[in-house]
Amino acid sequence: MTKKTSCKVYLIDFVCYKPPSFQKCPKELTVIQVRQTGVSEELLDFMKRVLERSGLGDSTYLAEIYFKQGPKGYNPSMKDSRREVELAIFGSVDMLLAKTGVKKEDIGILIVNCCIYNTQPSLSSIIVNRYKFKENIITYNLAGMGCSAGLLAIGLAKQLLQKKGTKTIIKPCIVFYNNVHMWALALYICLAFNGAYVVLSSLDDGELPQKVHKNSYALIVSTESITENCYTGKHRSKFLINCLFRVGGAAILLSNRSSDRRTSKYELQHTVHTNTSSSDLSYNCILREEDNAGIVGVTINKDLLKAAVATIRPNVATVGHLILPIREKLIYVINYIARKIIPKVNLQPYIPDYSKAVDHFLPHVGGRPVLDELQKTLGFSDDDMEASRMTLYRYGNTSSSSIWYELAYVEAKGRVKKGDRVWQIAFGSGFKCQSVICRAMKSIDHDDSNPWTDEIHGFPVNLGDMEPFPVFFESSK
Repeated sequence: MTKKTSCKVYLIDFVCYKPPSFQKCPKELTVIQVRQTGVSEELLDFMKRVLERSGLGDSTYLAEIYFKQGPKGYNPSMKDSRREVELAIFGSVDMLLAKTGVKKEDIGILIVNCCIYNTQPSLSSIIVNRYKFKENIITYNLAGMGCSAGLLAIGLAKQLLQKKGTKTIIKPCIVFYNNVHMWALALYICLAFNGAYVVLSSLDDGELPQKVHKNSYALIVSTESITENCYTGKHRSKFLINCLFRVGGAAILLSNRSSDRRTSKYELQHTVHTNTSSSDLSYNCILREEDNAGIVGVTINKDLLKAAVATIRPNVATVGHLILPIREKLIYVINYIARKIIPKVNLQPYIPDYSKAVDHFLPHVGGRPVLDELQKTLGFSDDDMEASRMTLYRYGNTSSSSIWYELAYVEAKGRVKKGDRVWQIAFGSGFKCQSVICRAMKSIDHDDSNPWTDEIHGFPVNLGDMEPFPVFFESSK
């Protein structure tokens, strides 16, 4: 069969928004601020227990509205929400354009993602108006797509920037039979074709768009607004959002210009998307809805971890097919064959060692229970999980932009060396999971625009042994 080849897509640079210091909110102050919204003392006690075991520190940022509540208590307006979003967007885009020196008229694609906050005109239109981008700029506004939307936007931009060519490849399908000789033949084919032991309907990005934007720049902006999204009702399953989510945003610049190769930080290699929204269990595990009193909040039900595992697992398997060394694939196949031929041996399934294929593993911070489960499932060490846990501690869950604070962390530590492979993986409502694999074009050190620069010497911090996370999930529907 034939597969379309593509030109290279580079990640020139990215910038994360760092709110002003007056928006820092220690956990104790967070409880005080939320008390002013009128929630019950019982829920506040629950919030205290969640915050103590959440993995968040005392320097995360809340929106301005929580610091200037009037006699009416928590009473946010559309103006307040727009201000929060604009501060994050304009703050990060201003720095990114100044840092890269890219001219506004050269940006051909703009993709903005913000899950809950939506406005008219759209956020992409607000950015076009602010920076006076050219009239024929291609714009996309991604809404309601959860914490994975930032990497989804990278995948979309990568498709738009890639140029088609053709080359013949073979994707072998191995059909396993009871005959041992056929097992041996299957194993031989597996190795001959670089370990491709299953047929995947989409090895990478799927079908590329027919029109490709040559010699162009793509600007991606990821943010969220928490100003109007504080839940003030009585359901604990909706109250978790108040405990974990914080202010943040990021701007990323991609290019398919060959001339940008030398100045770019990374080359995008693979993007892998998995969507299990067709499953009711996945679809309903995170749902924005009204409670019995008509108060809007985001319900997290008891199926969250099950849906997350069911979505992340096939995504990770596809990533493994793309990046794992042959030895790891061989061990996996031998283990699989042995368990099929001689089930009485009761062999445990082999989990490939992904640390042999990537130098930096950066999973979305989500929450501490999700990070714990990911670490256990993929077998990564505490050092591998450091960037994610420190980002959760310092900045909290900033939704789709969290993944970029993690990459900024390993850069600030001076750990990214030329040729290193970085694996970013994010997941969110739907349920969806997106992986981005990129390769460092040069050794990278921190700079003045890195949000960790002034304090990186104080990390990592010792989180100690925390008690189990007190999760009270809504019953699944």
